[in-house]
Amino acid sequence: MQVKKILIGILLFLLLLITVQNLTVVEVKFLFWKLGINLLLVILLAFLIGNSVGWLLKSLYSRQKTAKPDQNLNKT
Repeated sequence: MQVKKILIGILLFLLLLITVQNLTVVEVKFLFWKLGINLLLVILLAFLIGNSVGWLLKSLYSRQKTAKPDQNLNKT
Protein backbone atom coordinates (compact mmCIF):
# COMPACT_ATOMS: atom_id res chain seq x y z
CA MET A 1 0.00 0.00 0.00
CA GLN A 2 2.84 2.40 0.82
CA VAL A 3 4.57 1.68 -2.51
CA LYS A 4 1.36 2.54 -4.36
CA LYS A 5 1.17 5.93 -2.62
CA ILE A 6 4.81 6.66 -3.45
CA LEU A 7 4.29 5.79 -7.13
CA ILE A 8 1.18 7.96 -7.32
CA GLY A 9 3.12 10.81 -5.69
CA ILE A 10 5.97 10.45 -8.20
CA LEU A 11 3.53 10.40 -11.14
CA LEU A 12 1.73 13.50 -9.85
CA PHE A 13 5.06 15.28 -9.43
CA LEU A 14 6.06 14.40 -13.01
CA LEU A 15 2.68 15.60 -14.27
CA LEU A 16 3.15 18.89 -12.42
CA LEU A 17 6.67 19.22 -13.84
CA ILE A 18 5.45 18.63 -17.41
CA THR A 19 2.64 21.14 -16.88
CA VAL A 20 4.93 23.88 -15.57
CA GLN A 21 7.50 23.39 -18.33
CA ASN A 22 4.94 23.50 -21.17
CA LEU A 23 2.83 26.53 -20.33
CA THR A 24 3.92 28.56 -23.34
CA VAL A 25 1.36 29.43 -25.99
CA VAL A 26 2.13 28.09 -29.45
CA GLU A 27 0.50 28.83 -32.77
CA VAL A 28 -1.05 25.82 -34.44
CA LYS A 29 -1.72 26.11 -38.17
CA PHE A 30 -4.12 23.73 -39.89
CA LEU A 31 -5.13 24.43 -43.48
CA PHE A 32 -6.53 27.99 -43.31
CA TRP A 33 -6.89 28.21 -39.54
CA LYS A 34 -4.42 29.58 -37.02
CA LEU A 35 -4.97 28.89 -33.36
CA GLY A 36 -2.98 30.02 -30.33
CA ILE A 37 -3.09 27.21 -27.80
CA ASN A 38 -1.18 26.05 -24.75
CA LEU A 39 1.63 23.62 -25.64
CA LEU A 40 0.50 21.20 -22.94
CA LEU A 41 -2.92 20.99 -24.59
CA VAL A 42 -1.30 20.27 -27.96
CA ILE A 43 0.73 17.44 -26.41
CA LEU A 44 -2.32 16.06 -24.60
CA LEU A 45 -4.48 16.28 -27.72
CA ALA A 46 -1.87 14.49 -29.84
CA PHE A 47 -1.61 11.78 -27.17
CA LEU A 48 -5.37 11.29 -27.02
CA ILE A 49 -5.77 11.21 -30.80
CA GLY A 50 -2.93 8.70 -31.12
CA ASN A 51 -4.39 6.45 -28.44
CA SER A 52 -7.85 6.67 -30.00
CA VAL A 53 -6.57 5.74 -33.45
CA GLY A 54 -4.54 2.87 -31.99
CA TRP A 55 -7.54 1.59 -30.03
CA LEU A 56 -9.75 1.83 -33.11
CA LEU A 57 -7.27 -0.01 -35.34
CA LYS A 58 -6.74 -2.69 -32.71
CA SER A 59 -10.46 -3.26 -32.31
CA LEU A 60 -10.97 -3.41 -36.07
CA TYR A 61 -8.07 -5.82 -36.48
CA SER A 62 -9.24 -8.09 -33.66
CA ARG A 63 -12.80 -8.06 -35.01
CA GLN A 64 -11.52 -9.02 -38.46
CA LYS A 65 -9.28 -11.72 -36.99
CA THR A 66 -12.12 -13.33 -35.01
CA ALA A 67 -14.64 -13.16 -37.88
CA LYS A 68 -15.86 -16.51 -39.16
CA PRO A 69 -14.26 -17.58 -42.42
CA ASP A 70 -16.48 -17.64 -45.47
CA GLN A 71 -17.94 -21.12 -45.77
CA ASN A 72 -18.32 -20.83 -49.56
CA LEU A 73 -14.54 -20.81 -49.98
CA ASN A 74 -14.25 -24.35 -48.63
CA LYS A 75 -16.46 -25.84 -51.38
CA THR A 76 -14.23 -27.09 -54.18
